[in-house]
Amino acid sequence: MKEVTKILNLPDIVEEKTPLTVIDQKPSVPAPIQAPTQSEEDENLERDFQLVKANLEELSAKGVYALDELVELAKTSQHASVYEAIAPLIKSLSETNQGILEAYLKRKRIKEPAKNTAPPPPAGSTTNITVDKAVFTGSTADLMKKIQDDSKSNISD
Repeated sequence: MKEVTKILNLPDIVEEKTPLTVIDQKPSVPAPIQAPTQSEEDENLERDFQLVKANLEELSAKGVYALDELVELAKTSQHASVYEAIAPLIKSLSETNQGILEAYLKRKRIKEPAKNTAPPPPAGSTTNITVDKAVFTGSTADLMKKIQDDSKSNISD
């Protein structure tokens, strides 16, 4: 280090060494994380939804103002480039409005329990089940035996 300071004609830097003091501290144990209650989750959901909604509405309002100004500029200047700038802004505004609707739908879907879930069938009842893709787990000999048994039962029917 001293050689570098001599080459660069820098003044010597005096480093003062201070003794380290050891502080006796016990490691802190973080408190266990508790799962939020249903009411806390509902409050968080509503607060987050209101924040998203406010942000999207503010973006939409600013976009509408910018679109109005751009249309006025296009009318007065009659430049094609100004008119070309209007289309992406309109697309962006429509996506923002779509985002507001999606936020409402997502909140509604989260708040409402699933209505389309069918109750489980009563015990002992038979139901028809359609299997689109079935996988056979077994040896080829087991598969051949099953095919032969099925073909014999189909012939006898």
